[in-house]
Amino acid sequence: MKVTSTLVIAIIVNKRLWGLYSFHGYRHPIRPSARTRFLCEMASVMTSMVMESLTRSNDAARLVEIDQTLVNLQEMSIIDYMSN
Repeated sequence: MKVTSTLVIAIIVNKRLWGLYSFHGYRHPIRPSARTRFLCEMASVMTSMVMESLTRSNDAARLVEIDQTLVNLQEMSIIDYMSN
């Protein structure tokens, strides 16, 4: 199949390329309207916001996990730690 048109929109998370929305036309060249391009761009922005939020949540959970490990290590004697 021959691709006659393509629309690609970047998904940026934490100032880095995270992914792409990619749309292809096969029958004839398609020129999306300004409204369609705007809606695609908003979908990209919303995806970026959701992924950044999930990343922050995961980072926060990981920090809590690390903090708890450090507390546990402080409470443990070196001999107990070495035997585990």
